[in-house]
Parts: sequence; structure tokens; C-alpha cells
Amino acid sequence: MKVFLVCAFVISVVGVVTSAPPSKAKFCCFPDQYEASMGEVDGYALPNGKGGVANSFSKIAVDSQNGLAATELTQIYNGTTTKLKIIINYKEKVDYVIVGETCTKAVMNEPQFRCVPDNAQDGGTFYFGDKGLDVNVYTFPLNQKGLFEGNVSLTVTRDNCIPVGTTSIGRSLDSTLAPSLPVMKTSGFVNFVIGVKDPDHWFKLPSFCPKEISERSKRSVDVNPVSGFLPFTNLMMKYEE
Repeated sequence: MKVFLVCAFVISVVGVVTSAPPSKAKFCCFPDQYEASMGEVDGYALPNGKGGVANSFSKIAVDSQNGLAATELTQIYNGTTTKLKIIINYKEKVDYVIVGETCTKAVMNEPQFRCVPDNAQDGGTFYFGDKGLDVNVYTFPLNQKGLFEGNVSLTVTRDNCIPVGTTSIGRSLDSTLAPSLPVMKTSGFVNFVIGVKDPDHWFKLPSFCPKEISERSKRSVDVNPVSGFLPFTNLMMKYEE
């Protein structure tokens, strides 16, 4: 079975996106440590004019104090369900993708996304329900050389900068199907909890993970602002026998 990445875009702090240290951030910064669940829908336009959709659900854990992030991801694409785990070590600039008993190690140069980018535009304050939850909306352009170009909308709670959702519209520049693939991604976050209850569960590497960088593997995931890495990790995949 061959696995092809259709799109491995998630919000990354590179290109035109700049983020100051938390102590000097123009806007707000996310909590240093947290766990959450995230649902995401990714849509894209194929070269033949047809569209495709990938749905994913993931549990995430972020520890920006120690430069770590991880996700346990379930994705449904083209009738196939895939489960994987991704661990990112920002200090060592590597990530690990674990599928079953297989583990690959790759270089991951993107910095951890900890704050709303300084170049973001403040879209205003709104509320959910009967004035039950106040949120701020920020928008910013994203230009990742060779990866993605477009615009991102990020919603966080007004009081403590907890992520609520993201929407990204633009073009994937690293697809295996086309040099420029139109994509739209939208995600929502629930069950947010401050702190990481069991760090070993999230960040301890399995014994079968390699010590060396895997061949032909320069980057296995991209980062998403709120989760600090991927979907927030979202891998769209095409499967062929």
C-alpha cells in the first residue's frame, strides 16, 4: 500500500507570520501546557475539477515550556480510516510519526506557535450563545515558501486566549497531485484542560522509534498555531494498492 500526502498543511509560524516572545507579544498567548480535542474538515479542489474532503479527529497535548507537542489522530479520507500519533520535539527540531509498530523520524525546523502573530489583524470581539462565551477573532496572511500561501482566521477566548477554532483558505504548494492545490480547512476545539496530566503517555517515544533521521524524510508534519504543530495536525492522504 502506498501513501501519498495530498496536503500536510497546518498553520506554521514561518514566512510572513511572526510571533514575539510571550512576554512581548502584541496580542495574547496560549497557555503553556494544555490538552484538548479537535475536529477538522479539509476540502480541496483536484486538478480534474473534482473536490475531495478529509475528516479528522484528534486529541492533542502541548507543553511549550519544554518544547513538546503531540497528537493522536484519526482521519477518514476516501473511505479509509487511518490512525497515527505524532510527537514533536521543538528543542531538538525533530518529529516522529508513529503508525502501528512503525515509526519515522524527520527534521522539523518550524518554531512552536505560542502567541497570536504580531502581524495579525484584530477582527473584533463576539460571543457564543446567550452571551456565554466572549471570543476574539484574528486574521493574518500565511506564506510558507514551498508549502502554503493564503489566509488564516483564528478564534480564541477573550479572557485567557484558549483556542476555539481556525479557518484557513489558500493553496497547498507541496501536494503530490498538483504544484498548487486549492484548499480550505476548518477546525474546532473542545474539552480544553490546562496542564498535561500524563506526560509520558504523550511524549515518551516507543522503543522502536529510530535514532537517526529516516531516509527521504525531511519533514513529516507542519505546525498549527494553537496546537503547536500539525492538524492543528492534518494530513490528507490518498491510498493506492
